[in-house]
Amino acid sequence: MNKSLMKVTTVLAKVFEILLWIGDASMIICLIGSAAYGRAISSFIQTGIDDGTITISGFNAQILSQDGSINMFVLRIVFIAGIVTFGFGAMICRNIYQIFKSETPFTKDTVRLVREIGIFAISVPAVQIILSIIIGIASHNKVEVSVDMVTVFMGLVVLSMSQIFQYGVNLQDDVDGLL
Repeated sequence: MNKSLMKVTTVLAKVFEILLWIGDASMIICLIGSAAYGRAISSFIQTGIDDGTITISGFNAQILSQDGSINMFVLRIVFIAGIVTFGFGAMICRNIYQIFKSETPFTKDTVRLVREIGIFAISVPAVQIILSIIIGIASHNKVEVSVDMVTVFMGLVVLSMSQIFQYGVNLQDDVDGLL
């Protein structure tokens, strides 16, 4: 394997993991802040919002109520979506980092890490759909749900790859048993 490519991938995975954890912490702070200082945050957001839509990590929601005020419930759901999305993204990067740090790809730990990457990738749009439904039910608003199907397909590809790695682990165990 190309050592320089592995080194770059390892470094980038760790950098993105750190940035995603910072984003996750920011979303937690925003969620707590919206609970503690709802009115102040509502007036602050209202001055900087154009069309009433907020987007965090691919999850968008209409946060303006019909009377023009900020719907704090919807805003908090968007923050929760950010927490989940950033957290899953950080875990994916952590797993990539762990995989590239290992000496051989054919270990049970690598199979688990690859499988988790697939599960996290599929979980992001699933959580976004669930949160969109909650927004629609709780706020009695028409909700438009859009899901990035590429993420779902990539998650399925990675889950399939975990089976290939599992087969490699089984072959490695067979070879080791012969020696």
